Amino acid sequence: MLAPKGSGAGGRAAYLLFLTHHLLSSTKQSQLRTWAKDLSLVGLAKRGYPGVILLLASSPSSSSATSSNRKDSPENIGDESAARLEEVARRIKRMQWASQDLRPVQPLQARTFTRLQRVLGERQGSVSETGSDTSAVPKGVSVRRMIPLLFLDTMKEISTLFQEADQLAHPAAEGGGKMDQSAKASQEDSQELWRDIWRREMKPR
Repeated sequence: MLAPKGSGAGGRAAYLLFLTHHLLSSTKQSQLRTWAKDLSLVGLAKRGYPGVILLLASSPSSSSATSSNRKDSPENIGDESAARLEEVARRIKRMQWASQDLRPVQPLQARTFTRLQRVLGERQGSVSETGSDTSAVPKGVSVRRMIPLLFLDTMKEISTLFQEADQLAHPAAEGGGKMDQSAKASQEDSQELWRDIWRREMKPR
């Protein structure tokens, strides 16, 4: 289940994808939300047919914009981040599902995590929660505690969220001008995009 672990260096992030025939039970939805909160995970879940659950974890420094530009490999998944995803995977597997496709924990660049975290925060807003730790809340999002798990109803909504996150990977050039196509292509080559992650994960297996 767990991708190979290496030195457990800080500043790493990872994600876990779970696909199922459907996600309708309000009890399961509530339990997933509670687990995400308890394990300091963020992510999204699509209700209905099919059911999709995407959960992300990062080590304390992964939400920083100063992370390395180097791509992470399975050997570099932070031990702490992967352990939390492994724990929620164990809990999900214990639930009763019509079908389940639980993918292995995968490494994620810290900046890729931060982009989706920011979009999720902007989309869902925030809720007041007295005494919550707000150190991981992305810049531009209210300092109130973010809802850990955003529930969606269509696959199109997932694609739209990923598109918004990817747009943060290549902002317009300084001065408000548009980035030329060659510069944009060069920048995309060095970026890990949710579009590509999603396409890879959704290929038939």
